[in-house]
Amino acid sequence: MSGEITVAEAAELVADIWRKAAVDGAMSDQTVEKFIQLTDRFIRYAKALDTLALADVDAGLTGAFITARGRSRRGEVAVAAISTMRLRRSVLRTFFRTARQLLLADADPTLDIALPGRPERRIRPLDALEAELCRHFAQLTEGATRHAAVLALALSGVHSAEVAQVLPEHVDLAGCRVFAAGSARIASRWCDLDRWSVQCLRRRIEGLPTPVVPLIGTGGGTPPQQQARICVALRPASITAYAGRAAFEASGRVEDAARVLGMGSLHRTAELVRYDWRRPAAAA
Repeated sequence: MSGEITVAEAAELVADIWRKAAVDGAMSDQTVEKFIQLTDRFIRYAKALDTLALADVDAGLTGAFITARGRSRRGEVAVAAISTMRLRRSVLRTFFRTARQLLLADADPTLDIALPGRPERRIRPLDALEAELCRHFAQLTEGATRHAAVLALALSGVHSAEVAQVLPEHVDLAGCRVFAAGSARIASRWCDLDRWSVQCLRRRIEGLPTPVVPLIGTGGGTPPQQQARICVALRPASITAYAGRAAFEASGRVEDAARVLGMGSLHRTAELVRYDWRRPAAAA
């Protein structure tokens, strides 16, 4: 280990390892990008406090960074959310773990930093009435065809990470289905469209300037940035879960919900559609 290496120099070496891990499939490109962004913020934070050498980074500095106030989406300075603090700590722990593997550091100053427990956040699928209300209000917003099209895709089971990848050619209006390309954790698949969704997507396609642009334009950017813009358009988790819950209720099989949503874990699918498989079935 060299005590002369700076935080910035160590970060470059660590980032190279992460990028290689992404090439090997051990990390996703989105994760690597997010980790590098947060590491860069830590470098700037440490520099602002006159800490340049990696050997000088201690629990006080990392703890201050993890709990530092930040700006909300409205641009207001606010206390960091628990999820944000936990993400910062996880990234720094991964950074120091990799740095130790490279013999750049011999300790992890984040190990004894305790944070509040993560609040319980269970996603509840929309029920039929809520889905109908979403359909109604999506058509009342400015730029209704875009919002309605996003909702149509989400209600069919397309995840927020997939929406920006949908092209007009992926929509089979005659077959009432849309192709979802999948992501790092979601399998590619065809999702069924109901009549309302077919109508919305047809109007959206007809209004596009060219048939080769994405169905839902997000202004370009990286996949995480595109996904974030989709999440601003609507809160998609409960909406997408609606499609999985509908499939489960139709057949009584959680496997069908997993196929609709492209999920590889039946346990995670059961949690998403609110199916408690541990509870004994009622006696006939």
